[in-house]
Amino acid sequence: MLQALDEWNLWLPPLPGESSMHQVTYTMRDALYAASTLAVFYRKSKTLGMANLAQLVNVLPLIKTDSKTAIATSMFFPFLLFNQMEPKVVNTICQSPTFDSQAMGINISAHENVPWLDQLVTVSEDQKRITLLLVNRMPENRMKVVFNLPASPKSSLEISSSHPLDANTLDTPFKVKIQDGPKPKKQNGDWQVMLKPASITLLEFKRD
Repeated sequence: MLQALDEWNLWLPPLPGESSMHQVTYTMRDALYAASTLAVFYRKSKTLGMANLAQLVNVLPLIKTDSKTAIATSMFFPFLLFNQMEPKVVNTICQSPTFDSQAMGINISAHENVPWLDQLVTVSEDQKRITLLLVNRMPENRMKVVFNLPASPKSSLEISSSHPLDANTLDTPFKVKIQDGPKPKKQNGDWQVMLKPASITLLEFKRD
């Protein structure tokens, strides 16, 4: 029997001037949360059959609108990257620096030894296409990631902004965006890639 996770989202206190606690402004930091949450869903996919987001437009939104236009919030873009992932999750071992987080209110517990790097690897049914998702949770520092993968890089996409608290609004709709990502380079038999601070990177590899 599969489980269903109904109505997940990130519910933040409203910023000054916002009229409702449902009308939040999501930042690049919140995109990191969305990417890591989707990665958890992938890892649990053998027992998790469905996980639906609530809401979608204007209320806890992936999309914000007014009478003239619509924009993508920062939470929208991780869904685009995960649409490129393959159906099979690859078991991996990751070593990363860690941090401790404090409890916030009654709903968020304190955590110890949280990795600064989150990662998820998927592979196609024919084993020829591999995707590697990398989430650099460091707010101010770049991160060099070294990994071994017997395949060739084909593409790289990145979600990033100039600051972790940057947000897409109707006035500034493109602060957080998807763009070409860093290119992996091979050194001493391993692949290396440099991640921007507070960024999400999707690497595509192919093998014969």
